[in-house]
Amino acid sequence: MRRELSIRFETLLIRRLALEELEAFTLKRLRPVLGREVAQIVDNVLADRTEATADVLDALRLQYPDHANELERRFLQQSGFRLIVFALWRLVRGGVDRRRFAGRSET
Repeated sequence: MRRELSIRFETLLIRRLALEELEAFTLKRLRPVLGREVAQIVDNVLADRTEATADVLDALRLQYPDHANELERRFLQQSGFRLIVFALWRLVRGGVDRRRFAGRSET
């Protein structure tokens, strides 16, 4: 059961992040293309889903506080690690001068 709970909790955390991104996307990209009315409908649906997701996460936090804290801590660590790896990948892919990055001059 612990494994299933962990998977469910992580899925909900990812869903919450995705919904937040979709809300920003709706405001910035969909609204100019589809118009204010359609964007408002989409935004309302996303707000309802965000609220439902938050409610389930809150319930799991209340029911399993220690396990939820551990899962959130681990999720944040993994997310931070992925951000660092992605930033380094972008630097390498972007052609960073490795000598400058290592603190050496060209002389």
